[in-house]
Amino acid sequence: PPVTYASLEDALAAYQITTQLAPTWFPEEYRLIIVDADEMKEGVSIIAKYKFEDKALSFTIREITGPNNFKNVEKDGQDVQIYEAGGIDHYIMSNNGEMTAIWVNESFECMISGKVSRAVLQKMINSVYER
Repeated sequence: PPVTYASLEDALAAYQITTQLAPTWFPEEYRLIIVDADEMKEGVSIIAKYKFEDKALSFTIREITGPNNFKNVEKDGQDVQIYEAGGIDHYIMSNNGEMTAIWVNESFECMISGKVSRAVLQKMINSVYER
């Protein structure tokens, strides 16, 4: 069963994850609802869920332990934007009115998804590397 943490930082610390993965900036109107971590045979998975009115925003970290456990992300017909930050390519796409950014850093796949603008996603991505 997943373990719930008070914050994303607490979950990362519990698994001794020090790689720059998580945004340090989230849109201020969004409030943290829950942070769950789950240990699966493929590795650890951490998800932080945020909410503003009827809009959801999530940030997920999945440990990659093999070539077959990458997540498939659905997208609409719009082109994928490659956004470089911190020396890493981030792939930004839209699907059903939601924006998603996905990238890999070391052995972790990270994803931000929600009803936010491309500019907000880029600001969140930039905050990962601004320490």
